[in-house]
Amino acid sequence: MPAAEGSLLEVGGLTRRFGGVTAVEDLRLRADAGQVVSVIGPNGAGKTTAFNCVTGMIAPSAGTIVLAGRNVRGLAPHRVAAAGLARTFQSIRLFEEMTVAENVLMGRFARDRGLLRPLARADLDAVRRCLDFTGLAGAADRLAGGLAYGDRRRLEIARALAGDPRVLLLDEPAAGANPTEKRALMELIAAISALGTAVVLIEHDVALVMSISDRVTVLEHGRTIAEGLPAEIQEDQRVIAAYLGVPDDPEPDLDAVVLR
Repeated sequence: MPAAEGSLLEVGGLTRRFGGVTAVEDLRLRADAGQVVSVIGPNGAGKTTAFNCVTGMIAPSAGTIVLAGRNVRGLAPHRVAAAGLARTFQSIRLFEEMTVAENVLMGRFARDRGLLRPLARADLDAVRRCLDFTGLAGAADRLAGGLAYGDRRRLEIARALAGDPRVLLLDEPAAGANPTEKRALMELIAAISALGTAVVLIEHDVALVMSISDRVTVLEHGRTIAEGLPAEIQEDQRVIAAYLGVPDDPEPDLDAVVLR
């Protein structure tokens, strides 16, 4: 998990159409080294579609995707991963019958498209480092399917970190988490960004987003309606009216809202 400097992810004019439906339109997003950038909006706003375009899971209809100075638009997911990008998913995707350590090791091989190769000492060191970093070292030999919910989320992040990404995309990592788990998650994200990794976060919990983000982008029906510092987003009347349904409230409590 090496540190990095400067802009690591630049998305320009990203558009994705499905037939006559435009799921994402002209999205512009930048994440610098050590930043946490959040993308918020209700279900159907185009957040996960944008992630899928950036990671190569689906092809954009238009736009540019530059990762650490390299154009990765149109590359297969494993090639995007090899270029330095990793992600987690909204729905937890673990190898339930494998151990925690084995799951993390799969993250180490993911950018090689899962091809088998001799296991190197560097791989084992990376697994150990990621387990220590995420607080899962004591569970290394347990089956992933037997972990508590919060630990399962942390394991997904540990597996993503095993590939030494420069950019980490997290798709609703706090979904279903209790307050204690959310606090631990916020601490972990802060620790990841402190390494110099750029973190791009999709999240419905507004309080969490506003607490840890350097910048926030707000989507509505695939379009960006606001972008800026958390304090600016909290005061943006377009965001309040479009998502919170309280346009007449002079002092809406955004921190109490979970977007749906």
